[in-house]
Amino acid sequence: MFVSAAGAAQGGVFWEIDDAAWQRNLDIKLFGTIRALRAVAPRMIAQRGGRIVLVVGNSARQPEPRMLPGAAANAALLAIVRGLAEELGPHGVAINAVNPGPVRSSRWDTLMQAAATREGCTPAEAEAKFLEKTALRRLATPEEVATHVAFLASPRAAHLTGTSLTIDGGSTKSP
Repeated sequence: MFVSAAGAAQGGVFWEIDDAAWQRNLDIKLFGTIRALRAVAPRMIAQRGGRIVLVVGNSARQPEPRMLPGAAANAALLAIVRGLAEELGPHGVAINAVNPGPVRSSRWDTLMQAAATREGCTPAEAEAKFLEKTALRRLATPEEVATHVAFLASPRAAHLTGTSLTIDGGSTKSP
């Protein structure tokens, strides 16, 4: 089994994010995962089985305008999951992804502080505004995301490969 959860990407106004920032973000999240997959996939093929789970992020399907470097990396990772499923499946290796939306964390607190500053409100008000757009009206916990990762890494997900589970409380509006 292999689980990858590679870093968060820098945000900002698109035309203000320089090439070096884009490169750093893609190196960490996208190319870091690519390098790890190149190391682990041949071993799983040789042992005729294994499970790979990538923690990607729901911005691949629902990008925020101020978080595009991460969204681009996430979209590429979902393409890799789908493509590698075809390559690895005949060898008994499954690859899937989880796409968490916002999770209660210190990173979320930092994002809400930045949103509050931009919008001229408190972090609690910025969070309440965000949560109005989610069906469940709350953030995920790290434990909830871990439960889905554990499921995809387990034999209980034996017939799943090349797919992704979005864990965002219903904030993504498209399939």
